[in-house]
Amino acid sequence: MFSKTKSDFRMSISFFTITSLLTLGVVGITASPSYAASPTGVNLAGAANFAVLAKTYVTTGATSTINGDIGAGAAITTGATSTHEGSLYAGAAITTGAGNSINGSLYAVAAITNGASTKIEGSQKSSQPGVSPLFSSAMSAMDAAIADASARTSTEISSELGGTTLLAGVYSGAPAGFLTLTGTITLDARNDSNAVFIIKSPTYLAAAASSRVTLVNGAKASNVFWLTGGYVSLGANASIAGNILASSYVSLGADASVQGRIFSQTGYILFGTSGPGSSFGLAGIGTTVIPPGGTGTGGTGTGTGTGTGAGTGTSSGLIPILTTPTPTPEGVRFLISNYDPTYTWTGAVTNGGLVGISATGVVTVSGLPSGTPFTATIMASKPGLISGIKSVSGNSANSGTASGVIATNVTIQASPVGADTTPAVETVQGQTVDARLLASVNPPSYNKFEYYNATGILTDAQGRPLGGAEVTLSGQRLLFSTGSLHSSTRQNFAVGSISTLTSATGAYSVEVRSNVSGEHTLIARSGAAIGAQVIKFDEASDKAGTELKIETPDSATGTAFSVSVSLKDPFGNKVHAAAAGKFSIKYVGPGVASRIPVETDANGLANFTVFLSPTDKGIGTITATYDGDANTATLQDNIVVTRTIYIGQAAPALQQISVGSFKGYVAIYALGYQGQRLTAKIGNDWVIVPAIPAAPDNLYRWVEPVGFGVDCVVRIFIDRVLVKTVNLTTK
Repeated sequence: MFSKTKSDFRMSISFFTITSLLTLGVVGITASPSYAASPTGVNLAGAANFAVLAKTYVTTGATSTINGDIGAGAAITTGATSTHEGSLYAGAAITTGAGNSINGSLYAVAAITNGASTKIEGSQKSSQPGVSPLFSSAMSAMDAAIADASARTSTEISSELGGTTLLAGVYSGAPAGFLTLTGTITLDARNDSNAVFIIKSPTYLAAAASSRVTLVNGAKASNVFWLTGGYVSLGANASIAGNILASSYVSLGADASVQGRIFSQTGYILFGTSGPGSSFGLAGIGTTVIPPGGTGTGGTGTGTGTGTGAGTGTSSGLIPILTTPTPTPEGVRFLISNYDPTYTWTGAVTNGGLVGISATGVVTVSGLPSGTPFTATIMASKPGLISGIKSVSGNSANSGTASGVIATNVTIQASPVGADTTPAVETVQGQTVDARLLASVNPPSYNKFEYYNATGILTDAQGRPLGGAEVTLSGQRLLFSTGSLHSSTRQNFAVGSISTLTSATGAYSVEVRSNVSGEHTLIARSGAAIGAQVIKFDEASDKAGTELKIETPDSATGTAFSVSVSLKDPFGNKVHAAAAGKFSIKYVGPGVASRIPVETDANGLANFTVFLSPTDKGIGTITATYDGDANTATLQDNIVVTRTIYIGQAAPALQQISVGSFKGYVAIYALGYQGQRLTAKIGNDWVIVPAIPAAPDNLYRWVEPVGFGVDCVVRIFIDRVLVKTVNLTTK
């Protein structure tokens, strides 16, 4: 995962001290040390506001303080009496513990359930159609940050960090393949406030109970990055400084604390029981809410209305430009004309109303009694910039159905656009990214009708067009262009539904795509008005295959065995590869194969049979090959898969090592290793079994007493080769 240069030094010194003893006297030559320049920091971009960010779920501990936003692709559960200086964005439900104080807003795809006496300063938006674009943008930014840090050239260091001191630089535990911390590691900035430390582990990082990361001589937690190719495990009372960028899950022991961000690229983040002193994140990074009537500090913004700057940045940020509020049945609605998804957007409203901000900059104010005046305040934030604030006022007496204008009809039509605009489509949690502008990408695509332009008109009962009204387009397995770029070349798409405002003539237009071939029902809704149209995407082309799989028994006896090969695209669609040079199968071994297919059929399958005689015995090998463009010189679309079958004999026994805990014991299970040497290091203790004895079902078990609630690392060796490492807390 990491590139590196081998070195025996933890620091680079260009001048040094030499003392030479000569026969005529002693000559001393000295010079001041000059240390290598600090590396550049890792740009977290859209993830910078998050203190905790995970691909799946997040569960925090009680009595903890989290400085920054929390984002999860699944559920978020917070511990009791916790303080949150930031907003929460969940891809499923949000459940807050009793007595929480949340200076931010809540956004959940499912329900929001708040514990008793929980106080939330911002808005609460439950049952949303998809994950927040802020979460999706943050996950993409995390991916980019991990890719950047992984590619940095590094200096190899010992796998045990305890008792060491590191200067600014990029380091890797590549020689051992992992990093552990027992005791204290010191990071010394040498009075350089911009010193950056990047410490990488190809697999896991395990910090023992009460271990510490100490920052000295100006080192800052925000400039420290802990990067792992696997999980991160922190023991009880561990205190870590720096940003954790883990490819897999992050698990924290009781009363552990992290002065920095905690990110999991593919897994979950699970806190232990936090004590009153446990804190996480970095002060000031979260998306907080300015209570109604509050004032901010900073530079003065430009534009009409009450636009100001707020925050601690040094450069001017974006001052929102707001349109005049428009009456709706739910309340009022207005648009952020200069909406930019790279900023974090929050809102507050006076007199008890709720503010919702969509992924396209549509602001909805609801929950106000009729006849109530209000002032809505919108803030745009980005790390390092002065936050821009703009307010707009209105009166709820003008909202709802009082105007008598109700949408009763919406038309919809979808015009296909041809394959000359074939997109490069990749799926991301909660969104899909269109990378068609990247010249270096040659991704799977469909034959034609790559996308549809969905257009229509919204009118009232008298046929009058309704301008500035919201229309929601939806459909299962459909993707809707948000009109905003994820980067300079990638277009963001909402999954499942999108809301847009009609023009002054009541018209709307949205680009629609799908990752799944076949017919889809596209629905447009606005108030009582509803329209629908069926659209169809063609089958995956024969250039689209990315998954090649061989299915056959592990062993075969008797007269014959069957082989089935399947080919699919990234979205699970069946790929029919019929052109010459795209697909092939080869069988080598005992028996006689029936006619072997040279293509996959309409179901993406290629099947054949191997006939056996009573004397056939040995090993057969099946090799399947796919080449999307039928050009062996281009390797990015080439797939080769092999499968072995044992004929006239049993397949070798399965071998597996697993570790568990019960009643204060650590249990090691070895399946299929009879007669081999087992060595295990459990914490600081060694267990040696010179030869694993035979056991029922070939499963051998060793148990070692450790005690309850002990954090330990278990390393298992078979014939002196390390085969498994497990971090666990004994039960």
